[in-house]
Parts: sequence; structure tokens; C-alpha cells
Amino acid sequence: DNVTAIFKIDNGITHADGTNTTGTIGIEDYYFQYVNGGLTVNVGQQNVPGRLTDATQGDGLVAMHNFGAFTLGAGAFMTNNYVSGNNGADQHTIYASGKAGPVSLSAQYIDLADIADAYTVKADVTVEMITAGVEYSETDEEGNSDENDTLKLYVSAKMDALSGKLTLAST
Repeated sequence: DNVTAIFKIDNGITHADGTNTTGTIGIEDYYFQYVNGGLTVNVGQQNVPGRLTDATQGDGLVAMHNFGAFTLGAGAFMTNNYVSGNNGADQHTIYASGKAGPVSLSAQYIDLADIADAYTVKADVTVEMITAGVEYSETDEEGNSDENDTLKLYVSAKMDALSGKLTLAST
């Protein structure tokens, strides 16, 4: 009763210029999902969770536990499409997210074996129609002494159908 087989079927191809075409039908994701209370475990080919992975896919295991306003999770993947042409790279990730009143927090660490380590932390606060926040990300590539980091500060507002956002980013 707690196990479900999930298949995501796709026939669309999005090109680099943003156009879409239809192609042959393919199974994009296929995995088993076990759910028991706040615990969810996925095993199979699936989207790798988290902000750093940008919806890459991999073959592996993800376990998450929802504690109400907070979620903790971890994942391990044997193959992934995060690095083009290197589907053999093991990938391990841990992440946490939560909300306490008007404050939202999230963090993720990812290790792409022999390629890179990266982490991100994000916090924002929403008061009525205004949201303000900060996000910091850092990537350390193996064999490269340069670390890539990004700091973002942002503020946004929304009222009915009108919205606006101002972002300042530093790399």
C-alpha cells in the first residue's frame, strides 16, 4: 500500500533557442516511491532534488523526511546527466529546507565525485506583499584552485497582477 511505481513519459524536446518540437515518446523518469507518514524514499531514475542540480536526472536513491515546516533529505546517484559525457560520476547530496513564520531557509551540499563540490544557502523573509532575501553559492572544482562563488541579494513585491523584482548579484 505504501509503494508506488512512477513513470514520467515525455515526447517534447526543448532546444537551446527555447523552441519545442515533438519527438519519439520516451520514459524520462521511472522509479519506485515508498511513503510512510513524513518519510518518502525514491529508488530509480529521477530528477535529482535541490537548487544546485537544476533538475538533472540520475539513477539512485533519495530519502526525505518532512517534519511539518521543515524537510531534511539526502540522495546518492550512481549516474547522472549533470556533467555532459560523464554519466559515471557518483553524486551525493544533502539538503534541508524550512519555514518559520515569515522566514524561509534552505541549504544544500552536493559532491560530484572527482569533479566538484558545491553548496548553497538561502534565506528570505516575506512580510505582506514584500519578499527580501539573500543567497550564497560556492563551487570548488577538483584540480582547479579557483572557487566559483555567487552572492545574490533580492527584493520583490507583488500586488494583484502587478509584480516586480530587483536582484543584485556578485560573482
